[in-house]
Amino acid sequence: TGGEPLVNRPNLDAAVDGLVTIDHVRAIRIATCSVSYYPDLFLKNRNEYIDYLVEKNALCLENGKYIEIGIHFVHPDEVSVQSIDIISQLVKNGVQVYVQTPFLKGLNTEGRDLGRLFELLRQAGAQIYYIFTPCSPIHGTKKYWASIADSFRALKYLRENFSDRAIPKLCTATPIGKIEWNTSGWAVEKDEQDKKLVWIRTPYTNEYFEQFMGSTEQLPLSRINAGGTLDAGF
Repeated sequence: TGGEPLVNRPNLDAAVDGLVTIDHVRAIRIATCSVSYYPDLFLKNRNEYIDYLVEKNALCLENGKYIEIGIHFVHPDEVSVQSIDIISQLVKNGVQVYVQTPFLKGLNTEGRDLGRLFELLRQAGAQIYYIFTPCSPIHGTKKYWASIADSFRALKYLRENFSDRAIPKLCTATPIGKIEWNTSGWAVEKDEQDKKLVWIRTPYTNEYFEQFMGSTEQLPLSRINAGGTLDAGF
């Protein structure tokens, strides 16, 4: 969060070329806002950047891996003819494109706006992936926070009016990892001591984190539940 990987080609080259050599890596995801905010990056010099990404994906495929481009769109007004062209060209040339959208107060909390957004992007060939709710609690974002209840209402509208293929998963980033509401995660209870804190069930286990952390003593705001997975404080 807080960077645009596609504007620094040498860094992107180093990252992709390095990741291709790691055996267990399969998908290399590149998240970008440039498709909506800076389409000229892709289309200038006769679509040179699109060709570059297609070539990088071919390199990955030769090594049993692939590139996915995660595009960030918030509102249908961001979808231009140019952005549709970029998505279509990438998909046509074998580069997977998926959409993830932060749920932002005053911008896209209405189901009809989200539905129109996902419909347009899906028609261009993008896969519909996540709505992040609420938006990440980082400096400067508080005015955009909308309640999780609002996102449930928006999702209900999408369920009532759009195809399942055009409906994203509703996701929240807890202190120990992402959960998808009503599948891998749900609210359990309010904390008895801190009424502002809610415990959310996650699919993660101590054993999972021990694979790469060693000790799980440093995991923030977590507890083991009766089912053996971890609840996260939120």
